[in-house]
Amino acid sequence: MKEFAKKIFIPILTFIENLLFKLCVFVIKQNAVPKHIALIVDGNRSFSKSSGVSLDDAYMKGVEAIIRQVSLTQPFGIKGISLFLFSVFNWDRKKSETEPILKAITALMKMSMANTYGCRYKLVGDISKLPPDFLALGKDLENKTKYNTGAVIQLAVNYGAKLEMVDSALAIFKHPSYLQNITEELIEDLMNVHGVEKTDIMIRTSGHKRYSDYFLWQNAYHPLFFTDEFWPEFSRWGLLRAVFYYQANIKKCLRAKAIARRNTFK
Repeated sequence: MKEFAKKIFIPILTFIENLLFKLCVFVIKQNAVPKHIALIVDGNRSFSKSSGVSLDDAYMKGVEAIIRQVSLTQPFGIKGISLFLFSVFNWDRKKSETEPILKAITALMKMSMANTYGCRYKLVGDISKLPPDFLALGKDLENKTKYNTGAVIQLAVNYGAKLEMVDSALAIFKHPSYLQNITEELIEDLMNVHGVEKTDIMIRTSGHKRYSDYFLWQNAYHPLFFTDEFWPEFSRWGLLRAVFYYQANIKKCLRAKAIARRNTFK
């Protein structure tokens, strides 16, 4: 009887959930939707401990969660997602901790090669320090998807915001002509050389409320959405909540930015 009930009710409940989700997406698209989302995919190790799965399995579930979010870019109208996958400070960890992360990112790139969802992929960060095989796979993914017209998916690997700003400052001093007119736009252009663009909202999972040296410049005066969910648990409903949060707070953030600019450039 239980098996019969499952066969009957689970498809019905799934249909209702999908219908409700589509309705929610329709509602939020009546207002401004964030075009570029920065994601700190935190909580894979905590998920491993809390759920009893191996660390490798937890990271793979995290990869599945990333693919899930990438698949939502078209229905939401999102133009870009930037994923903080590996920090410059991760190298300070034990090899037994860094290897599963790089293994998971490798799996992500291979899965993305198989199904791109029409997205264009870019590696972001100091990629010169990455292992040759890893870097070659990343370049293959970039080349395969460079003509895709969907959302831009930026994989931040060996990335640090402070390092990026230092590199931009050094680039200015290497070109004397830049010193005559240093502006926000100039600095942003120099950052864009590394493939990093402005974001509209930053989302961080696992309950930690901090930037962790991620897109410090790009996230200035934009909403920050924190959730206690571990990254492998982050679902389409989590993204929906984040977009609602963005819509409720973006005007306040933009007003604060305008006030700051007036006070700075008097």
